[in-house]
Amino acid sequence: GILQWIIRYPLDAVLRLTTKGFAILIPIALSIALMMGSVGLLIHGYVKFNFFPSIETDFVTASIEMNDGTTFAMTQRVAEDVQSAAMRAGKGGSDAYLEEWRRITTSIESDLSPQELAEQIGKTLEAEVSDEDLKAMVANKGFKDAN
Repeated sequence: GILQWIIRYPLDAVLRLTTKGFAILIPIALSIALMMGSVGLLIHGYVKFNFFPSIETDFVTASIEMNDGTTFAMTQRVAEDVQSAAMRAGKGGSDAYLEEWRRITTSIESDLSPQELAEQIGKTLEAEVSDEDLKAMVANKGFKDAN
């Protein structure tokens, strides 16, 4: 039938052409050219691609990590001040809100138990950071001193 005729004549002719001598390079060259063209379109921005797209929403999620032993009042105060600073800074989306935040990790060697050490650090933070200092940081968009 028709399928046998397609296999015998046109398909056979194409396969003979592309598998003899240097003609075998034609499909390889075409494949490489298509791949290079695709990558070129992607690199030059004709094809838009974003691996992790940012999604603008009306909600922002912030994660606040406090040391063990921090009092509920201090945790609540910090959470309220973070929210107030975000509102004052006018950060509308989660990316804008989080881009200026930084995390500081400190190593401490002590003979105290983790619970006792956390309580000691919590009390120190509560003593060192007054309500006025927190309000000043909110006014300065999260920074200790005005920039």
